[in-house]
Amino acid sequence: MCAHLKNSSLPFYMASENLRIQRKAQGLCPTCGEISDREEYYECSACAERHRRNRQSRIKNGICVRCGKPNSNGKSVCDECTAKRKEESKKYRTQRVELGMCIQCGARKSAPGKKRCEFCLANQAEFLARKFENLSEEEKNSVRKKRNSREKIRKEKARESGLCVKCHKRKPSRGHSTCTECRVAYRKASKKWRENNKKYPTYEECIEQGICTTCRTNKATHKKLCEICYNKNMENIKKANAAPRKTEHFWVQDNRAVFFAK
Repeated sequence: MCAHLKNSSLPFYMASENLRIQRKAQGLCPTCGEISDREEYYECSACAERHRRNRQSRIKNGICVRCGKPNSNGKSVCDECTAKRKEESKKYRTQRVELGMCIQCGARKSAPGKKRCEFCLANQAEFLARKFENLSEEEKNSVRKKRNSREKIRKEKARESGLCVKCHKRKPSRGHSTCTECRVAYRKASKKWRENNKKYPTYEECIEQGICTTCRTNKATHKKLCEICYNKNMENIKKANAAPRKTEHFWVQDNRAVFFAK
């Protein structure tokens, strides 16, 4: 055990964690304390290779990679260490959120409105994108369905609680399911995305070229719409006309107050 941990009054795992955080903040390898030779990772290549070999050896011999005791649950970590790791992770996350630090690395300040720093957010986004690209088409569809179902459940809970279905924090604006802040942010992001990804023509270009102004890909056959978009709009109009009239809607009440006021 190093002198830093011997002289510390904190428990071993907390002192070790603090030492790793200090080394990360200084751009050093959290394991050996030397300058890391890999810009995209905290740990140097020598420590990473040593840990990889030790981990594979323990898994092969049925040993817990965390405590080194025999493990028979078919996983890399025993049940006892799994419970301990969950408790420690929960404790670290709570402490880092209170201090405004990144919950993943604990070495940098978290990004505004986020729990991770910009560096960890970028690494996480890159990792998830690379993992999604390596999936088959069936697995991608399964992931999309699960994600859509989770988002639908979250929206329903927010709607029942009277909150914005986008941020789940603020109350929605009158006549909308989202708050003003989320709508403004969405419009700015959409405008920026359209400027950076000029995949589809603009509304004016669609009219000039005779392209559907809804899908912006097919040729317009019904004035500004193509055959597919026109049929969809007609179906939506039929559904809207068949739906019961909501006389209690505030738009209807406002119109009555304005146009039928005595």
